[in-house]
Amino acid sequence: MAGVVLTAGMGWRSSRISAKAQVDAALAGVRELADQEQKVAVSTARRAAHHEFLGQIEAACMALDRALHVSKVAYADVEYHRRTHLPVPPGPEWAAAKARLEDSVDALWFRPSALRLYADTETVDKADRLMRLVRSAADTFYAVEDAINEGGTPISTTIRFRRG
Repeated sequence: MAGVVLTAGMGWRSSRISAKAQVDAALAGVRELADQEQKVAVSTARRAAHHEFLGQIEAACMALDRALHVSKVAYADVEYHRRTHLPVPPGPEWAAAKARLEDSVDALWFRPSALRLYADTETVDKADRLMRLVRSAADTFYAVEDAINEGGTPISTTIRFRRG
């Protein structure tokens, strides 16, 4: 009888060890799957953050390009009206282009927060430099536009703008 109990005990222990090994293998598989899913999620979020940031940079550049085009047309109109001495009312297209530029630059300024969560320091530094460049281009555009509207010179207005 002792042999039967001993054999049963060994069988029970062996099945317990086998079950533990199966559970450990299943848990290892689940952990590996979770790690892979986390890596995919982080990679997807990083790509989305880059995509959104670069898309906003592109939108700001397009808005600046549109505002410059509208400015050139407005300047040609002003020159024509200076020769003919007719008043030049500001067109609604100019106000819309300027508002679009302001909105896109403001939106750009808040865009990199997601990028900072997922990108490395070098990428974030490059993004900051790119944002400052776009902001500087928009600020220069505003300064020149102010100078033209106030009857001053673009250079004196740009200097005044940078100082204060």
